[in-house]
Amino acid sequence: MKIEDTMNGFDIIWDLGRRCTYECTYCPPHRNNKTSPLVTFEDLKKSMTFLDEYVRIYEDMRGKQYKRRKLSFTGGEPTVHTGFLKFANYIKETYGDRYTIGITTNGLFTKRQAELYKDFAGTISYHAEGTPAEKKLVIDNIYLIKHWQVNVMFHKDYFDECIKLCEDLEEAGIKYIPRRIGDDGNDQSSIRNGYTHVYTEFQEDYFAEHWRKKNEK
Repeated sequence: MKIEDTMNGFDIIWDLGRRCTYECTYCPPHRNNKTSPLVTFEDLKKSMTFLDEYVRIYEDMRGKQYKRRKLSFTGGEPTVHTGFLKFANYIKETYGDRYTIGITTNGLFTKRQAELYKDFAGTISYHAEGTPAEKKLVIDNIYLIKHWQVNVMFHKDYFDECIKLCEDLEEAGIKYIPRRIGDDGNDQSSIRNGYTHVYTEFQEDYFAEHWRKKNEK
């Protein structure tokens, strides 16, 4: 869990665990697996009690009440946790409007689940290494939850596919961000392991042109 005091409030990034539905080649092993045990519902409630007390103490120390306190759930894949929705509803019922809830997810869940997640804020990260069936399901969920933002993870070997998706999202009025793969800069070990992608001149030009147009707007 990472707690950040921002200008307008608290941003709490809550990692629910390593378990994930995908095994992307660019995701380091310390960030995902399919075997980690799920945190119990009781432990989640205890963590939330501790967190709320921490925020209250901090606010008392600063002599101010923050208007925004955002819980951003991530992983791994947070929706893999079978008790996630139960816990999210518990937070709403117990703490009311004191906290808003956001989800960062790969979007690989059923349409029935998508309907249940609609009430929350969220970001779907699109991964091009999925199977055609998986990617279709994710795209269907993107259009079903149109108010969420989409992070399009621009895989160097699926670049044209990612461009096409961005064009479709632009036409549909869905917010998106083209994301480079890798946050380790020019670290050669990360590049060798495929965790950081090196892009061609054409691909670099695409990123530059996208942000140029966005800045103009």
